[in-house]
Amino acid sequence: MRLFKRLNLLLNLKRQLGRNFRHIRESICQRVEVKPRTADKNQLPIRIKLLQQPLNCPHPLTRRKALRGWHCPIEAMLCQRFILGTWAGCDDPQRVIDLHGVGIDDDSAGGPCTLERQGRLAAGSRTRYQHSAPLVRHLLLPKVATTMPVLSLIANPADPELDAALAQAVLAQTGGELNWLSHGVACDILEPSAPQALELARDIIGSKAVDANLVPTEGRRKLLLVADMDSTMIEQECIDELAAALGLKPQVAEITERAMRGELDFAQALDTRVALLKGLERKAIEEVRREAITLAPGGRALVQTMKAYGAYTSLVSGGFTFFADYFAKRIGFDEAIANVLEFEGDTLTGTVTKPIVDKNTKRERLLALATEHGLDLDRTLAVGDGANDLDMIGVAGFGVALHAKPAVAEAAGIRIDHGDLTALLYLQGYAEDDFVR
Repeated sequence: MRLFKRLNLLLNLKRQLGRNFRHIRESICQRVEVKPRTADKNQLPIRIKLLQQPLNCPHPLTRRKALRGWHCPIEAMLCQRFILGTWAGCDDPQRVIDLHGVGIDDDSAGGPCTLERQGRLAAGSRTRYQHSAPLVRHLLLPKVATTMPVLSLIANPADPELDAALAQAVLAQTGGELNWLSHGVACDILEPSAPQALELARDIIGSKAVDANLVPTEGRRKLLLVADMDSTMIEQECIDELAAALGLKPQVAEITERAMRGELDFAQALDTRVALLKGLERKAIEEVRREAITLAPGGRALVQTMKAYGAYTSLVSGGFTFFADYFAKRIGFDEAIANVLEFEGDTLTGTVTKPIVDKNTKRERLLALATEHGLDLDRTLAVGDGANDLDMIGVAGFGVALHAKPAVAEAAGIRIDHGDLTALLYLQGYAEDDFVR
């Protein structure tokens, strides 16, 4: 008789649990919304979105008490899976359910045996699945791989000096794995094992026109480019070429050189030089723009490739909108910011509109664009050649000094002394076949 009662109790328990979980399943199905996804998404074909209302507690049998919140761990686990489990490449075959929080909707559910069991589980330290909310997220999210370095070797495409023998010589001293991005022009040495890999590489390269830099692999392709214009995206200093039209290039160029080295206050140096241009006619300025200014090699490929892969591009110049707007459109930048020359009729007044675009403007624009596009700073790239570029170079994920003054190159994290602007693509791991020209 006693055995019969125990069997009957177990059967009732089985039916009760089956009913409770059936209600949970039905409750979930009534509260999900299925939305179609486009075929090009690297995700599950549908996204299951929970509505705002939480799951209802399963209805108890007659004269039985509700689960009194014991269903919450199950609900939390199911919610976590629905919300977190449908991102790209994360079709996890396993499901984790917090069984330690499951109770039985009977009068004895909260009795001494249950409390004693909970005490044993919690004794010493918490178990793997207790307090599931933070732990479940940790278990379901993909693990971030440890960042490994890449030794980047880049030559000038117009006169490449990076042959296979030089690459192998560097590899023999630094260790790692060789990967060519463009034969004769650029290669990566992945995960060099030597403690001073960059110094060793530069010693082996010696006087050859090859740039060596050490960059991280994580977030290597950047989603924001902020670039200087004069002597970076174009090959000249516009103000020097304007001075040449008045026969004043030597005087103005000397001031420009000192300002770019950081020896003069940029704003004062700009005012001094622009004052010397007073009376220059608009027609002469247009002729300088058309005849004297040339685009820096690789600039269009840099901008068009980064845009094709989702980046935003900004040209921020201490030069003039008369040039920046024009060349930004030719190269393909999304925006251009520069100083405004003031005219009286068709001749220069010798002044610029205040406030001027200086090093602070460049840095603040990079920070503002990163915030606007929801990017961490390590996903940004800044490039320039002068002292007024150092602030933005210093905060960018990749801060690149391109053919820069010695003090600027020394202060920058990355320096390109020989390559053209496509070097910035190779630094990001783009192969030549990836370029958009």
